[in-house]
Amino acid sequence: MQFARFLLAPFALLLLGVVVFVDYGARSPGPISAAHAQVPELLGARSCDVCHGAEGETLAGACNTCHEEIGDQVLDRTGAHGLLSPVLADDCGKCHMEHRGRGFQPIGDRAFQLAGIRDGVQGFTHEGLNFELSGNHGELSCVECHEHADDDPLPEGCKRFLGKDQSCASCHEDPHEGQLQDCD
Repeated sequence: MQFARFLLAPFALLLLGVVVFVDYGARSPGPISAAHAQVPELLGARSCDVCHGAEGETLAGACNTCHEEIGDQVLDRTGAHGLLSPVLADDCGKCHMEHRGRGFQPIGDRAFQLAGIRDGVQGFTHEGLNFELSGNHGELSCVECHEHADDDPLPEGCKRFLGKDQSCASCHEDPHEGQLQDCD
């Protein structure tokens, strides 16, 4: 029995060494989302710095390199990201988790809940955006205004929730063909 214990300790250490070596050689803690997997710069063995930031750069700084409009929202305190606390706005990974695989959607109910919207995407009322959902607009689902709201991955060049404004003609055909000021 004592001899078996004597052999078990080196075997356990060897096994631990193999696991650490294999894990150290892995390019990430798990596969990235389908949206990010479409970007060739994010797939190489040295791609970590692209998202996580090179030395001295924050995660938010690295994210804003590609997601400039989001960075502008945070700086200008506008849009949905401008409503976040500075601490949360500077930690993109808190709400938009990666390395959960191709089927995980980094922009969905969980991201909205972590940002303080208890009921997820459908619970976002646009409060604080200067984009009120008045009249029949409050009855609409997200995808009725934001055609790519549920797309996964998001088609290249398309925006999920950005790009709308309060003008009627932003969504509706303008029967006045620009001849009248926009209605409220």
